[in-house]
Amino acid sequence: MHKQASTIRALGLVSIILGLATGCKGPPGALMGVDASGIDASADGSVDAGPIRRLTTRRFFGTMPVENGVVDPTFSTIDHSSWSPYSYSTGMNAFATPMHLPTPTGLPALRLIRSGSQASLTGLVRSAGEAVEISLWCGRPASSDPTSPRLSLIGLYPAGQGAADFEADPETPEVTLGEIVWTRYLAELAAGPIGWATLRIIHQAETPLYLNAPALLSLGPSAGKAAKAGGMARRPASVRPLTAEEREEWAHYFGRFKDRFGRDAP
Repeated sequence: MHKQASTIRALGLVSIILGLATGCKGPPGALMGVDASGIDASADGSVDAGPIRRLTTRRFFGTMPVENGVVDPTFSTIDHSSWSPYSYSTGMNAFATPMHLPTPTGLPALRLIRSGSQASLTGLVRSAGEAVEISLWCGRPASSDPTSPRLSLIGLYPAGQGAADFEADPETPEVTLGEIVWTRYLAELAAGPIGWATLRIIHQAETPLYLNAPALLSLGPSAGKAAKAGGMARRPASVRPLTAEEREEWAHYFGRFKDRFGRDAP
């Protein structure tokens, strides 16, 4: 009886092996009936795989340099530290919305709409006590009257706390993209703020303000020496004392920053 069971098992194993061998001789019957008439083929039998795809090079930061002291130049974080649409005297006073639209640099924009008498936005910047250039593209609806936002770089300068105001760049023409007119603003400084600073933007018009590609770039020690000798390409921006409002905003902003980051705060 035991010998008979062993024989049955052996015959079953042989049947399985023969079945697998037979199945490998050709495609299953279901595949043999597939209609291949929908596949395009050329005269030499090659299959048309569609248009050829080519690799291209695309800069992550658009046309903006990578060596940028602005912490978040693409406005990806509206979190009251990198960018804060908040006034400590009036509270939240602006609607800040990151947007993907045509811009002078190809980077995302931020749309700023006031919710009170004015909109204020503060951004975190890492500077150095040498010659620097800080710039920002500002856009307005083409159908609106030309208005200029108030832009300033607030920080601890070699002579103490102060602010440097931006001006429209006379060497860069305005750019119209779609329904928005873009103007580049900048300030060149013979000596920038030491360590952390803030970029403060005040917008009082009823129409939206669009922001693009804020950048703080070091011009190097040689530019600082040229500035002291009066040889900079542009007239260096002057550093003025802080207003009472700016001083209060500065203190509250970095007080909040220290509460969040502790000893690593500026």
